Amino acid sequence: MGNKVNKNAIKVGALYPSNAIAIKEYVGEYGEDDDPEQLRLDITISRREMCVTSKKTGKKFIVDWEKIIELAIEAGINK
Repeated sequence: MGNKVNKNAIKVGALYPSNAIAIKEYVGEYGEDDDPEQLRLDITISRREMCVTSKKTGKKFIVDWEKIIELAIEAGINK
């Protein structure tokens, strides 16, 4: 329905190993409870960044607010 995926968006965050320490506040989950590829959504406490954690691997993907603002501007939010 007209939703285009920005292929460059994957370069906006950082992927951390499962043993990386990140103090987070729970937001919700993406996927069904019995899905091993379910993702947990959090906000990091230190900088309130977006954090997605894989239930399957434990890896964390974190995107900071500055990148989200840059993406919004690039997408034309002010046009």
